[in-house]
Amino acid sequence: MGFLDSIGIESTLGSIGLVLVAIGGFMVLAGVGIISVQQVTVKQGRITWAVGLAMAAVGLVLLYPEFVEVTDLPASNVLVTTVTSATTAPTTAPSSGSTDWRTVAFSTPEDGHWRMTADGVYVAVGSEDTIAWSDEEFAGDLELTLDIQSPNASGAANILVFGDGHGLSAGTLIFTIANDLKAIVADTIYPGGTYLFDRFEALAFAGQTHSMTITIIDRKASLFLDSVLVSSVFLGENINSEGRIGLLKYWEIPEMVFSNIRVRTGTPAN
Repeated sequence: MGFLDSIGIESTLGSIGLVLVAIGGFMVLAGVGIISVQQVTVKQGRITWAVGLAMAAVGLVLLYPEFVEVTDLPASNVLVTTVTSATTAPTTAPSSGSTDWRTVAFSTPEDGHWRMTADGVYVAVGSEDTIAWSDEEFAGDLELTLDIQSPNASGAANILVFGDGHGLSAGTLIFTIANDLKAIVADTIYPGGTYLFDRFEALAFAGQTHSMTITIIDRKASLFLDSVLVSSVFLGENINSEGRIGLLKYWEIPEMVFSNIRVRTGTPAN
């Protein structure tokens, strides 16, 4: 079989194809009278060379895959893409080599839409948009983790990162976990915002606690829900690189509870 290997034929079908091509070629030549064999009687004529052509054609069909494999592109020119589903994502957010986890303090607006407890639980209520802003500004890489709850089925938590401390503004990054939506948005959740990622799917809220983890490392933002990666996006120059963290409840949501809010980052901007 060394001869077959040397010409790139490895399969049984390829070997059969080569034999059929050889026999078919012989019959074509004999049929048209180009060659003559004494020990084996081959009748000249149209039927002989037609059968030979048919056998050669079948042989070529069997041989075709062998030569296609030999002429494939070299491995160095093949682009391999690996897709990782959410279920195989890391169970914890990646570390950026930053400082230890610490709690984040927020100032709530005097709009009557917030209740705050001594153990760092922030409850947003009412029928208007309301935002609680962090007392500190942060810059560069950060990791943020918190728990979210709602006694209602229509829960939605929006976490603002690198905001201006006043409201929805250009360059703010917004991470949304709602009962029907997961998203990463720039600027605003209303018309005019840029959706960097969105997925419409149901999430049970009433009576359940979910954990959110947000990482921004080397201008790549990642959102985790219950320790499972939702999505990662790379940030353009239009996204701020410093600012405050905000807890947003918008008017449609009756009540949202934010708790166990911790951050891991470098030195605060101020």
